[in-house]
Amino acid sequence: MEHYQRLVESARARLADLELEYGIEKSKVDSVRSRLFGALRPYYQ
Repeated sequence: MEHYQRLVESARARLADLELEYGIEKSKVDSVRSRLFGALRPYYQ
């Protein structure tokens, strides 16, 4: 049982790392989208 608890703890830690990485990358993508929107806005008005 202890083995499974360690596996779950490890999986939770990995998930936390991946969620952090996802948040960082999503922020970068949002920033690029915002700049693209600003650059292309005159063409759509």
